[in-house]
Amino acid sequence: MEDVDTGETEKDGYYVLLNKYAVARGHFLLVTKLYESQSHPLTPGQLIQTYLLLLAAQSRQRPYFAFFNCGVLSGASQPHKHIQFMPGEPPLERLARSARIENEARPFVIPKVPFAAHIKRLDRNVVASASSIVTSTYPSSSSSSSEETLDRLGAELSMSFMSVLDEMYQTMRVRAQHNAATGTTTSSSDAPSTPSYNVVMTLEHIYLFPRSAEKVVIARDLSGTSELSHLSATKEEDEPFLSLSINSLGFGGMLLVKSSQELERVKTVGLGRMLSEVGMEPTKEEDNKGCDDVFADLA
Repeated sequence: MEDVDTGETEKDGYYVLLNKYAVARGHFLLVTKLYESQSHPLTPGQLIQTYLLLLAAQSRQRPYFAFFNCGVLSGASQPHKHIQFMPGEPPLERLARSARIENEARPFVIPKVPFAAHIKRLDRNVVASASSIVTSTYPSSSSSSSEETLDRLGAELSMSFMSVLDEMYQTMRVRAQHNAATGTTTSSSDAPSTPSYNVVMTLEHIYLFPRSAEKVVIARDLSGTSELSHLSATKEEDEPFLSLSINSLGFGGMLLVKSSQELERVKTVGLGRMLSEVGMEPTKEEDNKGCDDVFADLA
């Protein structure tokens, strides 16, 4: 991919690094050169750079998706802002791709998903134009055509991201009202000062998953087997509990476990149910049957 001027200054630059603790071959990072907090939302420039890297990978017949963990409950491992890239496609993508949407200018949900998942389909015309940026036959980055294409891409990504953020805040308002009505409101001392969420980006969609907890805990039953007896979202870690921190990769269909025993316990529960524990309830009544079928072969 040729160098592309996204309008950012040198101090706004990035490092592209291979992940020292990669969970798959080809796992890499986009890291801001200057320190920025991982709890801050993605900027227009960061959205563009992320998308251009996805386009570059696609042009080499290596599809990737990107993900971003934002906030203390998102499963982020580092405070310095970074976006991660993984080869492959998240399992929700095929459902999002086949979803029939009345208004593609607005976010949508997938009825089979039992947790809040705000999805925005990117404008196909903008995507088609942007793909030419990474081809060798495209005019130089100083051309007005290139600048116009980048402007359109930046506007589409920014508006799409803002729209799913708006949906997240609506979900949080509904949850707060429900908690207040049922007397389960989180105390102000326990509640994070900023929202936590996970972002997944593909060439076709932006996904945002609001978070209610960082970890999920699976407890053995009294017989000591791996049967599920209790599932809760918490930060506590103690035997005989299995505590797992979940980040965007969980919503991307991947969960890291340390042993075959842990894997069996995860399969017993189901990844879809685990994600519903650390995520938030959808704002509308949705049919959640079939979600675990989406993740079944990836648990």
